[in-house]
Amino acid sequence: MLSVIIPAYNEEMCIRRVYNEIHSLLAANNIESEFIFVNDGSSDRTHEIINELSSEQDNIIGLHFSRNFGKESAISSIIIKCLPEPCTDFSFIISISYSL
Repeated sequence: MLSVIIPAYNEEMCIRRVYNEIHSLLAANNIESEFIFVNDGSSDRTHEIINELSSEQDNIIGLHFSRNFGKESAISSIIIKCLPEPCTDFSFIISISYSL
């Protein structure tokens, strides 16, 4: 399974589209995936939209920070705390900046 970690800060306008685009690409290539959205202290509706997505789709997990810590902290916190231990089977990590 591929875990896709997506940090989000004030992304209410594009977060659904980001999920749909990446999920469609992976599904078309028969790649099983889970999406971990990290709301990095957004002041818009990002928190609510992530919650909506996670209630609609079984492969979405939403985490929410109380304030903005930065995308590096968002990604690191998931790798350190949320992925199965021991975390030694990473093939690679890809960081993508998106503006859809």
